[in-house]
This record gives sequence, C-alpha cells and structure tokens, in this order.
Amino acid sequence: MMQTETDSLEDHSLLGSSTAVSDAVYAPKTESRGPVVVVSGAPGVPISGARKDNSLGSGFVAMNLIPRGGSQTALPFILRLEGQTFGSRFGHAVLLADINGDGWDELLVGAPFQRIREPKNADSRGQTAEREGESVLRNEDSQSKTETVASGTTVPEAPFGCVYIFWNMKQRMPDLATSPPFSFDAVQLLEAPAELSPRSGFGAAITRLGDINHDGIDDFAVGAPYDGEGGAVAIYHGSKDNKIKPPTQIIKSTQFNGVLRTFGFSLGLDGIDLDNNGYADMVVGAPATSTVIVLRTRPIIEVTVHIFRPDGNTQLDQNLQLLPDCTREAQQLGGYISSSVHCMDVKILATFSSIDRASCKLSSLPIDMLLMINPPERWITETFASNKTTESPATDIQAVSFLDEKEYVLSAAELRRFYKQVPKIAAAKTVRVALRVSASTDKGL
Repeated sequence: MMQTETDSLEDHSLLGSSTAVSDAVYAPKTESRGPVVVVSGAPGVPISGARKDNSLGSGFVAMNLIPRGGSQTALPFILRLEGQTFGSRFGHAVLLADINGDGWDELLVGAPFQRIREPKNADSRGQTAEREGESVLRNEDSQSKTETVASGTTVPEAPFGCVYIFWNMKQRMPDLATSPPFSFDAVQLLEAPAELSPRSGFGAAITRLGDINHDGIDDFAVGAPYDGEGGAVAIYHGSKDNKIKPPTQIIKSTQFNGVLRTFGFSLGLDGIDLDNNGYADMVVGAPATSTVIVLRTRPIIEVTVHIFRPDGNTQLDQNLQLLPDCTREAQQLGGYISSSVHCMDVKILATFSSIDRASCKLSSLPIDMLLMINPPERWITETFASNKTTESPATDIQAVSFLDEKEYVLSAAELRRFYKQVPKIAAAKTVRVALRVSASTDKGL
C-alpha cells in the first residue's frame, strides 16, 4: 500500500477531496511508461497553523510521484500549488488532460468560491462594505446579483468561481526542484461565464470530454451546480495555441423535463462513447434531486444551401425592373427604407450531412437563416435602420426584407427537378430540411 505523507499537512486541509492520475506530465503520451504522478486537491480551511504568504485557508494542490515497482510506502510531495484567495476552495476539482494537443497533460484546478473581481462601485481601496466588516444582507436566491449593505447602499455582487489552467512546461525528470511541470508563470484563469449567476459554484467539477468537435484536441466540461434554479455545465474546446476561448455551449438544468437541483455537481465518462457514433458522451450528476443525466454528443454536420426560383431556375432576369412591384408592402415593414422595391419568390434547399460519415439519425433539422442579397447591379440597394449580426440563434426575429415568412419542406418531385437542372450535386448525400427564412434589422444568424 502506498499513501501520501501527512506530516507536513495542516489540519482540516481536506487533501484528497479530488484526485487525478497521469503518466503524461513528465513525458508526452507518445513515450510509453512515463513517470506516473497523482495530483490531489486540498480545498479545506485549516483552523490552525502559521499563515505563510497569506496562503493558509486558500486551498492547495499537491503532486506526488508514484514509483513503478519498489517497496516505498510513503509518497513525498514533489510540487505544491497554493490557492490565491482565502476560502476559494482551490483544489475542489482537479483534472489532468492534454487540452492543447501536444501530448503533454495540462493541470486544471477548480476554485468554485473564489471571488473573481470586486464590484464596480467598490471604494478607492478596492474594498466592499462586506470586507470592511459592515453588515450585509443577501438574497439567498442564487440568481441574486446584488448585495445590500445595512446602511442602505446597494452594490452589484462580484462573480465567484474559476478554473486555473496550468499549461505543461514540458520538464523532464528528475529535475523536480528547479523545473516543475506546472507554475503560475504559465497559467490561464478561466472565469465563470457571464451567463451564470454570481454564486454558481463554477469549477466545482471538471471532466475530460475527449475530442467532441473532432479537431484532434481533447475538450472538457466544467460544472456550476448552484447556478440559477438548478445548476449548469459549460462545454469548452481545447486549443493548440494555449488559449481556451469562452464556452461553446452552456447546458442549463432548466433544459430538461422535471426539476433538477445541483446539476453539474459531478461530471463523468472521461471520453467514453456510449452509443458508438464516434463522439464521446458525458454524464452529469444532480445529487440534490438524486438524478444522473446522460448526455449523448450529436455528430457535427455540414450544411449546404441552394437558392432557386419556383420553376427551378437559378438565374435572375436580366431586367429586374420587370419583377413585380412591392414598394407599398415593403414600406409597411419597420426599419426598411427604399424608394422602389421589386420582389420575387425563391425557394431554398438546405442539405446536411455528417462531416466524418458518422451516423446522423435526424431526418429534418429546423434552421433559422438571414438571407442577404449581393445585388448584380450597383443601382440595386437596400438599407436597414440597423445592421447587426450575432452568433447566437434568435427566436424573435422580425422579418423586414421578406413580405412573408413560411415554413415548408420541398417535395420529392421538386427535389428531382432541382437535381436534374443542377447535375453536379446530384450525387450529394442530402436530407430534406424544414426551413424558416427571415431577416431582421437588429439580429442575425
């Protein structure tokens, strides 16, 4: 039996609250049988002990080397990373995973109770009334974003929760003292997304997802079990440039039927593909409602869009002035400005298929589109009161450059006629798609 040494530990450190093991810390995965290390989180707040560099009570992460073979029973610490804020629970969750694709594992450490920054109207010394010892009244609802000081002053609540990403500095054994693999000199602080409530507990759980976007780099998820009404999980993609971008998806407990609480308290599967579709899946624990949710990753699809006239023609008339006049109808649409408008009907065929031939069970896919026309003549122009686009789908799009909004599925006869006129795509693997087309003065897709 082997165990970590305990002589140098403060009481109530809670070492072992989280653990991770890897043989790709001191050597890349391409080299077999690299040194094995175990990382343990100690997020506790000791009740005694000397305060060293103001780190006591901030939590820490310890790393031990596990020898291959031999009779050693005590595992000495070879690295200790201290938290930065008292009571942050630095080390509540830990993960060793290669999230930049270089073969060396990075260290991810959750600090779910770390205050990220001061409220905007904190005083000139950077202190809030709470830090000065004044009485503070809080709304216990986790969605509350304000703190009310007893004197009557209301200040916005600073967000809590973060994940430290320690990038592997690719140090070889045995130079442990002078060249540690992880350091605050090579770290990225991943703050809780703005979409989460201030006390969401972001960083309470972290798991490796495997390569869910098939770019060759592992991805990961972070739990925020106290967000809003029931918790949330944020999905992040790995990055070869050592810079993790904002989450690509935030999954809220409210997206599921029934009541879920503490959704995101635990995460698991570590890259296992449950349904054999080529994409790793994930399980999420919600212990306050005794529930485990299994989330299956959907295949990545590629969408191709074709626009054509009702008769199948893809060419516009040479003289667009011969098209029906729609000036009067267009002027009734808010935000649309034009002295003369001509219109025509078009049909849109959107086809999709998996990018890597993985099984895609959907037969139809709803799509929101913003159609913008590049005029063939310089004198054809259209002006909107405001032109803005967003990366997020908008369900409340107001149609302004279309006189009507329709949802339809092209019939088999229409598809055959279209492919006959456009033979070069006749062999494409396609699926008919229900399509909602609209345009907007202030939102786009």
